Parts: sequence; C-alpha cells; structure tokens
Amino acid sequence: MHILISEGLEIRRNIVLLVAAIILIQPLIPQGEKMSAPVREMPYMQSQYTEQDLIIITSNEEFTDYGFSGTGTEIDPYVLSNVVINSTQTAVSIYSTSAHFIMQDFIVQAGSIGIRLDNVSNGVIEDCEIRASTAGISLSGESIIVRNCDISLADTGVWAESLNFGVIEHCTLHHNVQGITYNQGNDSQISYCTYYANTGHGLELSSDASNITVFQNNFGWNGNGISAESLIVSNARDVGVNNTWIANRWSDFTALPYVINGGFSRDLSASLLVDITLPIVTSPDDLRYDEGETGNWLAWNATDEYSADFSLMLDGVQILDDAWLGETYNISVDGLYLGSHNFTIRFVDAAGNSVSDEVWVSVMISIFGGEGTELILYASIASIGSVIVLIILIKRMR
Repeated sequence: MHILISEGLEIRRNIVLLVAAIILIQPLIPQGEKMSAPVREMPYMQSQYTEQDLIIITSNEEFTDYGFSGTGTEIDPYVLSNVVINSTQTAVSIYSTSAHFIMQDFIVQAGSIGIRLDNVSNGVIEDCEIRASTAGISLSGESIIVRNCDISLADTGVWAESLNFGVIEHCTLHHNVQGITYNQGNDSQISYCTYYANTGHGLELSSDASNITVFQNNFGWNGNGISAESLIVSNARDVGVNNTWIANRWSDFTALPYVINGGFSRDLSASLLVDITLPIVTSPDDLRYDEGETGNWLAWNATDEYSADFSLMLDGVQILDDAWLGETYNISVDGLYLGSHNFTIRFVDAAGNSVSDEVWVSVMISIFGGEGTELILYASIASIGSVIVLIILIKRMR
C-alpha cells in the first residue's frame, strides 16, 4: 500500500510539472498583430552605368568636356553611353549646337526636364529610360532623332516646341499627362511608338504643327484624366495642318475611317488595338523570420506590354497603390509583429487585365541568439509530447 501511495504521489508531481511546462511554453507561440506599411525599394542601377552630375553644353566644343567620344562629324559623331543622372533640376541641357552627337543608354530621373535640346541640330537620343516631372524630352531645332526611349511620369513625355525634320520612333510613352505634344514644326514623322495609361492625350498635334506623318503607332487606353474643361481627352488629338495618319492601332477603334479628335484628320487604314493577355507574375516563396531580424524582402517580377497599376494589401488592408513602371518590386517586410501575415499584390494592365498573388510571412519569437524559430518548433513538439504523456499517465492511474 505504501508503495502504491508513493507511486500515486510521484505521478501527481509529474503531472504538475508537465502542466507547468506547458504553461511556460505557451507564451512562445506567436500571436498575430498588424504592422506599419512596408517600403517599396526600387531596383539598384546596373553596375555598368556611370553616375554623372548635370550635363550642360552650350557649344560644339563642350561635348568632349563631358566624356563624349568622337569628333562630331556625321561619320564620327560625339557619343556618350551608359549614364545615370538623378537630379532635381533639368538633367541634360544642350544649347545651340550643330555637331552630330548620340546620347544612348541614359537612365534619367529629373525634377524638371529630363533631356532638353534647344536650337540643336543633328542630335540622336536613343535607348534611354527617362522619368521627369515637367518634360521627359524637350526638343527645339531640326534633324533630331528620338528612338527606343521609355518615358514616364512627366507632364509631357516629349515636348516638341519647335522641331523641323524630326523623327520620333519606337518610343513608349506611358503614365504621363500628355504622351507627345508637337507644339510647332513641320516635315517630321512619328512612327512605331506606343502610348498608354497617359491621363491626357497620347499624342497631340497643335495648330502650328504641319506636315507631320503619324504611322504604325499603338494608341491604347489614354485619356482617363482631364487636361482642360473645354477639351475631350482621347487617345490622340490633331488641330494642325495637313498632317497624315496611316495604319495606326487604336483601343477605341470602332469603324473606318477612324476620326482623330480635334479637326478633320482621319486614319483611313486604322485597326483595333486589343490586349487580352494577362500580366505574367513570378511569385516569391512564403517567408519566415525571427522577430527583430532585418533584411527580409519579398520580390515579385511582373511583366506586361501595357503595365498600368499595382496595389498591395497586408492582412486585408491596402498599404500601397502606385503606377506599375518596372518589372521587379522588392517589398521590405521587416518590422512585422509576431504571427502570420498575408501579403496580396495585384497587377493591372491598361486594358484592365489583372493578376493577383498571395504570399504568407510568419514572424517567430527570437531567443538565444536568433534561434527562436527552431526553439519554438522544438517547444511545440515538446508541448504536444507532454500532453500525450499526461494522457497516458492519467489512464494508468485509473
């Protein structure tokens, strides 16, 4: 009998210890709470680009001062490539030059004008990415070529103030107020460009623009904003003289001839621009990290020919809503409270096609030098095991 009593007391003591262990372990289980909004980080510039301050050129001789190679002739033009300029002012200003020059592979972010050519001839701007507040590119002069440029976030993507014998081709104008405004000039061509998600007109030919040929362009889903109370905002507007529109594609096309807003211009060979392709999104894996740990990111890669907007929700609350301009979006998820959190990102193109992606981020308590995740796992296993042992002991007591 004495042995049985001792064994009963021992079992009761073990039960008390197990219950106490479970109570001590319980606070280690994460409790979900909300965080403040994470920060989107723009991708780092490619290493082959050279960062440079403002470029201001006022004569043919000054091109070499900024590292342009060449001699400025037609067969050996001045050339400058792979340059990054980030400025609150006008990033590149070239005045009153006649030398042949090429600016290529520039990445420009400017608080005013990205690239300004004033009274310039024989210049080429190509393969550039420009984000500016006032104008992406401002042009005045003659025999200037702009090709393969991506221009966004400006009041006007390309402002042709007075341009004769100009060429604008294979450019993408998006997320501006106006895509291209040809204010004054003649005998120029605008071809193979794409205009989308501009709140005003994709292309506007003003009253002093004449003999401009516009062909094989894509005009999609522009004019969702208001440029002036007296104007109907649309994909394009032409109030110039003797301008020709040939074989352009329009998101609002219904029948031939396509009537250009503003005057008497017609596109007799117009066709419908259609986009039914969903954005392509590469999702990051679900993520776990210890509380207080830094350097935690979610990276989405998203592509679409007519990317428009994206939004991000954290635990059902929208924390970001912005223009979809790039391909890779790195979102910092540092600073989350303990628990599991749901991030849902949605990418929408200009035609309204959309794709959403969901990722879970779990934040675990950090103890003993950042090994909290493993310890929580072991503690949870131990807790479950303790409960099983407790059940077995109680059954044996019976």
